[in-house]
Amino acid sequence: MTSSSIGSYTEKKIFTKIKQLKKQIDDLESYIKNPPSIIINGIMDIPSDYLSDWKKQITFILNVNNINVNWVLDTINPNINDKVPYSVTIQFISHCVKDVAYKVLVDYITNNEYDNVAIIKDFI
Repeated sequence: MTSSSIGSYTEKKIFTKIKQLKKQIDDLESYIKNPPSIIINGIMDIPSDYLSDWKKQITFILNVNNINVNWVLDTINPNINDKVPYSVTIQFISHCVKDVAYKVLVDYITNNEYDNVAIIKDFI
């Protein structure tokens, strides 16, 4: 084995490690910059007694799924002119809470076959 092949191997290993570290930094930066939120599209297509009040509809959905409403920092109607919005954003207290709520809500939507409802976790 020549010294150039050893150098090449070492350089490749270092380059690969640097790429991995850059990816981790990018992921961490995205994690810090993006709020712990989910978007629910088609929120009013989930049957309840609160179809005329989107905030009560969100509370209903959270309660049905045993998601503590105290975990929610804010609920946002992106189109303030709509009294009954198509989509809403729910901001949680942390990313780990968001991840748990997301999984629970996706399972709820899937199990109840609410085909017109979609939940988005990672968005920019």
